[in-house]
Amino acid sequence: MGSMVWEEAVKDEDLEEEWRSLPWNIAGILEGRCPIFPEKRVTDTHMLVRLPKTLTLKSLGELAKKYFSANDTGYRFIWSAIIQELGDKSIDKSQWVLMTKDVLPGSRNKSYDEQKKIVADLAEKSLISYEVPETLEAAACILSQYFGSNIHLFSKNPWTYIRCKEKVQDYQVVVGGFTPAGLGVYRSLIYDDDSIGVAALRKF
Repeated sequence: MGSMVWEEAVKDEDLEEEWRSLPWNIAGILEGRCPIFPEKRVTDTHMLVRLPKTLTLKSLGELAKKYFSANDTGYRFIWSAIIQELGDKSIDKSQWVLMTKDVLPGSRNKSYDEQKKIVADLAEKSLISYEVPETLEAAACILSQYFGSNIHLFSKNPWTYIRCKEKVQDYQVVVGGFTPAGLGVYRSLIYDDDSIGVAALRKF
């Protein structure tokens, strides 16, 4: 989250105001027990990312070009219909999010309805407002970790994608398959696939 590329994404933000927008007990949240993997801390299993209101899938791709210059869009692949429908969409306001660094246990090879229920059950059990991430949220979280630490989350071995909230032309959007060539943003062609799971995201 501290790379120069990500700092460029948030350069027009009031940093002091953004830090104040975090919960007063954020350190305790990050150091606390993970509700998904109780033997680990939240900081080990989640990533904390600040998403600026100016960010879009297109502008995120422009940032990614600094690392993946061979990609016209900045992505290893992004379906043209997704760019057309979601490419210029930004979030309503700047915000901090916590997103899991991996798919939730048991969420692979499930339909989207089943995956939504897994996230809803986690939220109910943990009393934390977890939800399925939107496409921009998922892509920004994953790429911010690469920009800052050269980490490929949701990559391969095994191939890993996460379903997102949006549908484009009746296909659920999936993000992942992150390789040295870049991040993929696809349509989910089938309902059940062992490579496709779901992540959980919490907003502050």
